[in-house]
Amino acid sequence: MTAPMTTPDHTRNGRLALPLGMLLLTLCFLYLGISAWREHDRTWQAQQYGRAAAALRDLQQEQQSLRLQARIAAFSLSEDPDTLRLLRRIAYLVRLHGLQDPEVKRLRSQLENDLSGFWQLLQQAGAKELQIHLAPDGVALLRMQRPERWADLQDAKRSLLLRSQQEGTAVDGLALYPEGASESAVVPVFASQAPDSRVIATLQVGFPVFAQHRDNGQQSLALLVRPEDELASALPNVQTGRWLLADSTGPVNLGVLRRATQALNGNGGPQIFMHDHHVWLADLHPRAAYRVGTSAPSTTQRCCCAVTSATPTRPTALPCCAKPGAGCWPG
Repeated sequence: MTAPMTTPDHTRNGRLALPLGMLLLTLCFLYLGISAWREHDRTWQAQQYGRAAAALRDLQQEQQSLRLQARIAAFSLSEDPDTLRLLRRIAYLVRLHGLQDPEVKRLRSQLENDLSGFWQLLQQAGAKELQIHLAPDGVALLRMQRPERWADLQDAKRSLLLRSQQEGTAVDGLALYPEGASESAVVPVFASQAPDSRVIATLQVGFPVFAQHRDNGQQSLALLVRPEDELASALPNVQTGRWLLADSTGPVNLGVLRRATQALNGNGGPQIFMHDHHVWLADLHPRAAYRVGTSAPSTTQRCCCAVTSATPTRPTALPCCAKPGAGCWPG
């Protein structure tokens, strides 16, 4: 008995079924692989966004802490009896005889000596400014960071100084200057203890913007400001006509910052981009700042806080741009 013969159609179908089955199996594995890759990529992005959000929360807490430290230091100095006595005597003599009076110079030297110990403690805490300006014109009486520079009006238009002297109130915030920026507090000093006493001087304590940042080797911070309102054009240019580099925690990769600001132009929310064969993450971070020539915080975008971090396999960068916001003074 012979086996039934296979027809040509059966043979052809068998030959097609094998490669078709292999193709379908390949497509199935390809689909599973793509799905797994996409899920891995979503997980990775979520991790990076989470790290970025945590870094910004830490940064905001650091900035609030710096302003509080500056305010406490300036206020404690404004309540010191010896400092008050010297400042009131100096202000009285300046009104009568001017800054170049020999007795004014002697008392100023005594004030510098008296504040030297306090200034050393502030420097150990990271402060970069301790200065006194006379009211109402804002003339510099003493800059502990540069004691040889005094009797000038270089700081007279600084907004924190203006507001404190004009309103007789303590003011703190992120201050933008022609030479950069600082987290500062300014406290007024009055002619007497009387309720209607006039302001005769102001005390200012300032810290670098990132004084409390602790670099873990995977993150650096930078503060970007607009090239307007008398801010120094000598600052490094990050984006022409838009951002200058005012401060940072260390060496900054300008290429990354420039590429990040380009990626963020007109876009809201985190933006992922490529630079130097790496994947980076950029996002906007609101801030507000006092600037030269105004006695109130800016109401437009003034500065951008840039957080840059990297992972061994897929580095990420996060620049943060500033809008006025509650609880902070702009950038």
